[in-house]
Amino acid sequence: MKFTLSTLFILVLSSNCQAQFVKEKYIQASIGLGITITNNTEDVRGQGFYMEGEYVLKTSSWFELRPYAGFIYTDTYEDELTPAQSGFEIKSSAFFTGGKARLIAPIPWLAPYLEFGIGLSAGTFENRTFAYDFKKTGVYYHIPFSIGVLLGPERNLDVAFKYLYHPDISQTFGAAAIGVSIPID
Repeated sequence: MKFTLSTLFILVLSSNCQAQFVKEKYIQASIGLGITITNNTEDVRGQGFYMEGEYVLKTSSWFELRPYAGFIYTDTYEDELTPAQSGFEIKSSAFFTGGKARLIAPIPWLAPYLEFGIGLSAGTFENRTFAYDFKKTGVYYHIPFSIGVLLGPERNLDVAFKYLYHPDISQTFGAAAIGVSIPID
């Protein structure tokens, strides 16, 4: 049985496949206003900087696979704190990576999309509110979710709201971001 499985495995790896699953490849760079919010109803948020790079594998006009990596830095936006919220803090400083899938409406010039996946965030996360009081450093999983629109005849300008939900640290961070696609040969 082992010989048969090994032989089959070698034949599959050594065969020359003529079908091409990936139609196009490109890099997408996004930058935007980073935000961090708590995962409860408290009205406390952090603001800062967000950047992300994605290696895009386009399989059709309506579906893409997107490995990604990025960085976010946010700090408490104190201008919106009430006197009762004195001392509240919400901060994020993290590198993140993972994989996403994007479903796109195949419409030229203005194509809305949804994105979802799974990934990891490594950094420092602080959350000091009525419900939470912690500062954690480490690696935590996240669930990315984005909603946006692709603009232009080649759909190479991306305007989106991108979020990474962190259940283990009771935070969600993300951005209002603008991205540009760069084709790869």
